[in-house]
Amino acid sequence: MKPPMIAAAKGVHLVNQFRTVHYGLGPIGLAVFKLAASKERVRPVAAVDIAPEIAGRDAGEVAGLEQPLGIIVSSDSGAALSTDADVVLHCTGSYLDAVQPQLLAAVRAGKNVISTCEELSYPWDRHPQLAADLDREEKAHGVTVLGTGVNPGFVMDTLVLALSGVCQQIA
Repeated sequence: MKPPMIAAAKGVHLVNQFRTVHYGLGPIGLAVFKLAASKERVRPVAAVDIAPEIAGRDAGEVAGLEQPLGIIVSSDSGAALSTDADVVLHCTGSYLDAVQPQLLAAVRAGKNVISTCEELSYPWDRHPQLAADLDREEKAHGVTVLGTGVNPGFVMDTLVLALSGVCQQIA
């Protein structure tokens, strides 16, 4: 990832935009896309999804934004991954064995990846060989993959425990 530029003068900040490919435009992917499109430092440049009802449509329209963005949703991941971008925001599945080919394609295209795949939070537990393969490819291509999924572990477990900790009794 390109580092942000440091302030040029007091009160004046120069900021790089991170160019993003959006891989998966289901409910979570669309929420990520909307948020990315609203941020000054993030610039969506490509989107890919296998759903035939959205392929070929403008991603801004699919996301319900006020105006089209000129980013046509592709069903061809190779085309989307060949776009000049800094990072792939990957939102397609929870299980590493199911999304591994998508992650490897992004890594081999020289893209950093941030994924909502829950099993990426600690992939060595259930899929040590897949984790090792992914790690090897990341190092070979000089990129990183970051898993940011919230389940299992946080929303369905830890958050509930933390929030209920102030209760005297849970019915």
